[in-house]
Order: sequence, then structure tokens, then C-alpha cells
Amino acid sequence: MGTVGYSINKELERDNREMLQKYQSRAKKVLTHTHVDVMEAKANDVAEEVLRTADKENIDTIVVGSRGISEAKIFLLGSVSYKISHYARRPVVIVR
Repeated sequence: MGTVGYSINKELERDNREMLQKYQSRAKKVLTHTHVDVMEAKANDVAEEVLRTADKENIDTIVVGSRGISEAKIFLLGSVSYKISHYARRPVVIVR
């Protein structure tokens, strides 16, 4: 008998990509005179990668999402948006 498998990670990745494309499309419609670029970070430390890329590419503003993590979880695990907002050398917009 064959093995039946299901990957929640692939499903989440697909859903996240679809959501990212939707919001990127909305941003491009609203910000018609502004260049909008999307970065997909797959490093172990996503916040560090975003900050390093923002510095390297001289990005004007960083926009990141918030997943609504509780203060207790931020304390224990950290948060990408929290780290970016505290260590960025440029404006950061956190979207819910």
C-alpha cells in the first residue's frame, strides 16, 4: 500500500503567496507614483535579512504584516515585525 501524505507547510505557503499577491496588487493600485517591490525572505532570521536588504537597497519604507502575536509570545519567541520596527534605520509600517 502506498503512503498518503499531506503537507500543511505547502498549503500555508500557497495561501501566504496568494495573500501576498493580493496585497501587492492593492498597493500598486493605491501607490501609482511609487515603486512597490516585494521581498520573500526564507532565512533563519527573517528580520535580519529584511533589515540587511533594506540597507543594501536603500529602501525608503519597510511594510510588514502583523500576525497579532500576544505580548507573552513576543517575549518568549520574538516577532519579525517587532524586531524590524525596533532596529530599522528607516520608517516601518506594520499592517494588520
